[in-house]
Amino acid sequence: MTLPSLRIRTSVCANQTEFDVRAYVEGGADAVGVLVQVRHRAEDAVDLATAADLLARVPPYVGRYAVTHATAVDQILDLTQLPIDTIQLHSGVEPAAILDIRANSPHVRLLKAIHVLDDGQTPAIRPWTSLVDQEHRPRIRQRHPQLRIAKGGIDDLEAAIRQITVRIAS
Repeated sequence: MTLPSLRIRTSVCANQTEFDVRAYVEGGADAVGVLVQVRHRAEDAVDLATAADLLARVPPYVGRYAVTHATAVDQILDLTQLPIDTIQLHSGVEPAAILDIRANSPHVRLLKAIHVLDDGQTPAIRPWTSLVDQEHRPRIRQRHPQLRIAKGGIDDLEAAIRQITVRIAS
């Protein structure tokens, strides 16, 4: 059984420079990540060599993760060569592929991002922040009525935290 926690955890993704990593670690981030293997133009993506260098600078007890748009098992498994503890999958990875990834990298946590529509009840979160998988929205709302999942679009984090429970997804 997991004990409930009122502590808000922060993870900061899309780090591109040593300065970024140092600033977020010194600022108390619980996890630091990089965006790699993108399938579209993304100004905040880095190549795998840069990702390895940046993540190697993260001290123990701070999580390290890679966010990827890759869908091929071999590409995703390439990420296990990075000094990470988590891979966040953003594209349509088939369930069978996830089982294969899990079998070949049991030490790495896998997260699957889903996009949830912000219903506009939280003004601190921009309306465009998330969307796409509307089919998942009712089930998530039913199970976690106070949860808001935001992706890179919180204008005023302090105000959002005061209003609701916030879980920040990269």
